[in-house]
Amino acid sequence: MRLTKTGFQFCTINADIEQYRHEITEKIMPKTLLQMEKYLPCPYFVFNLTEVRIFDQETSVMLTLYNNDLQKYLDYNDQVTGK
Repeated sequence: MRLTKTGFQFCTINADIEQYRHEITEKIMPKTLLQMEKYLPCPYFVFNLTEVRIFDQETSVMLTLYNNDLQKYLDYNDQVTGK
């Protein structure tokens, strides 16, 4: 679930939910945004298409293992699920 700016502020300021920051080196394309909506099991917020804040530790670790290559991580999920 992609958060709006207001939703992100609520989660970080009011609810104090833990977040994980990932700088994305590759440009986020529309395909990437659609795949994020489909395959990320947690709320996330995209800053200027160069940084993603994820609110799930397991997803954050997996993205770190992919060296913050968001598209590669999403493509792998697409292959595994076969959808």
